[in-house]
Amino acid sequence: MSISEMYEPGRSWLHRADPRLKLALAVSIAVVLLSYNNVVFMLLALALTVGTLRLAGISGQRLKAIWTILLPVAVLIPVLWPVFYHSGPVLLTWWKLKLTAWAVAQGIAASARVVTLGFLSAAVLLTTDMRALLRGLVHLGLPYQGALTVTISISYIPRIQRTFEQVTEAQMARGFDLSSGGFLGRARARIPVLVAALVSTFRSAETLSRALECRGFGRTDARRTSLYEIHWRPTDTRIAVACGLVIVVLLSIRFATGFGAHPLLPR
Repeated sequence: MSISEMYEPGRSWLHRADPRLKLALAVSIAVVLLSYNNVVFMLLALALTVGTLRLAGISGQRLKAIWTILLPVAVLIPVLWPVFYHSGPVLLTWWKLKLTAWAVAQGIAASARVVTLGFLSAAVLLTTDMRALLRGLVHLGLPYQGALTVTISISYIPRIQRTFEQVTEAQMARGFDLSSGGFLGRARARIPVLVAALVSTFRSAETLSRALECRGFGRTDARRTSLYEIHWRPTDTRIAVACGLVIVVLLSIRFATGFGAHPLLPR
């Protein structure tokens, strides 16, 4: 499995953008999302993020996979939110549970925020080659060892998933039943699969550490050079200025006028 498996090559503006720009925009947009509570704003932000990924050429299969990962959280948050928050007009009362309009709207807004942040992270990982991401983190001031650790950790996410799937298929081919029984029974049956997948991952990590050591990783007595380098372009400057202005306007509206603080009302 390649270190760039999460990366989906393309020629869109998002693919060509400097990784430092994408990281800065992701953090700035996350600040905006955490500042707003309005459900309409959150749903629009989610639609805009998914639409941007589609325009960038990210396949529907990749987006569906992300939806599948985020779906349990996206469903759980709106379901549990009204249990702990009861502000606003009461829509339904059952036993000690009060379902209010504001709690429902706030739960949907929180769910949309989490899903949008998930797609926002995916926008960086799916459109940025790991070599470019590594160089971007280094140029942002992160030590090379730390940047390499981050990129290797990211690359191991699909590796662990693939290993788990391979071990599961191998066990099922040997007649191991993983689908019968209740939830606890199926979870208990997957423990050996999980152990085998973790052992395989640890062995792979040990091999990687030996390979890095053989290549002199961690030496401080020599100047480090890079075969792959990133370059800031004039287009990146224009994108940074345009997006920066939009973010400043949104934050100014939020804190100067109070717009977006309420889950349903404008203010």
